[in-house]
Amino acid sequence: MGQDPIIVRSSSILEDGFGNAFAGKYESVFCSNTGSMEQRVEELENAIRIVYASTMSRSALDYRSRRGLQARDEQMALLIQRVSGSYYEEYYMPCAAGVGYSYSPYKFMESIDQAAGMLRLVMGLGTSAVDRTEGSYPRLVSLDKPTATTARNSIEKHQYSQRKLELMNRATRQLERVTLDDVKKYMPFFLKMLLLEHDTDTERARERSAPRYKRALIWRL
Repeated sequence: MGQDPIIVRSSSILEDGFGNAFAGKYESVFCSNTGSMEQRVEELENAIRIVYASTMSRSALDYRSRRGLQARDEQMALLIQRVSGSYYEEYYMPCAAGVGYSYSPYKFMESIDQAAGMLRLVMGLGTSAVDRTEGSYPRLVSLDKPTATTARNSIEKHQYSQRKLELMNRATRQLERVTLDDVKKYMPFFLKMLLLEHDTDTERARERSAPRYKRALIWRL
């Protein structure tokens, strides 16, 4: 896999069963996969230990108990996958990531077909699309009406937007949550045009001599 980051993920017998998803109960661990071979192997071994140990976490044990699965044999296997993305100086991330659902729990327009499914999209690694991050929101995309938005006005568009993105930092060898300004300066022009648009509402509210600002992570679809 070269020196691209990898992720060690759980793959247990009981996961993703009917009525027992185990979503978020077991760990997934990112590895920077940089440095010397000894550092990379040690990082991988520690990630494997963390994933195996998560089968005995308080959250997982409580989940199994509440669903009457205490007596079921819970065997843990692993998935080791390359993280898709590109380097932008020391930062590594995909342009976009997210999670898909076959049924949408949101019906913010009468004409939306919930059975068409939905996506929760973010810029950067998809961790913030899966785990709720306070003060930062993914873009909700109804697959039958991808350009529709849940925002009723510009205030809600600002309030319910993505504030930070997650990526791997090759220098610190850590998963980090950063602002758009931290990584924007390293992004090529075509990528900025694809992912960003000017925040015209804020621009109108500022003096004409103020610099142009970009609204963080408002998607063009």
